[in-house]
Amino acid sequence: MDTHGVITVPIQKHEYDNQKAVLRMLMADRIDFLLDYQPEIGIAIKELNLSHQLDTLDQAIKGGNYYVGFSKTPKGKILREIFDKEMEKRYQSGELHIMYERIGDPSY
Repeated sequence: MDTHGVITVPIQKHEYDNQKAVLRMLMADRIDFLLDYQPEIGIAIKELNLSHQLDTLDQAIKGGNYYVGFSKTPKGKILREIFDKEMEKRYQSGELHIMYERIGDPSY
């Protein structure tokens, strides 16, 4: 996301392979947001009974099953607002269409 300017502030990227562990990290405010695929992350959210504690965006990036989650903290709220604003800018400018054409995804 930061590579294409969706998030315009510096971030540290980490990859995790355990959805439940990363959700616990999100809830403990050890990470600010996560990007993952459905249905795996949705299942983990339900199993951990976190649906009422997380703001989630289903298909935040249309096309593939992309999933973005933000912690319900002031920082998470700011990051979600940045994400929404920057995605809308990319959509309106046509930049998302160009990016998705490059990867063969007809969503935009």
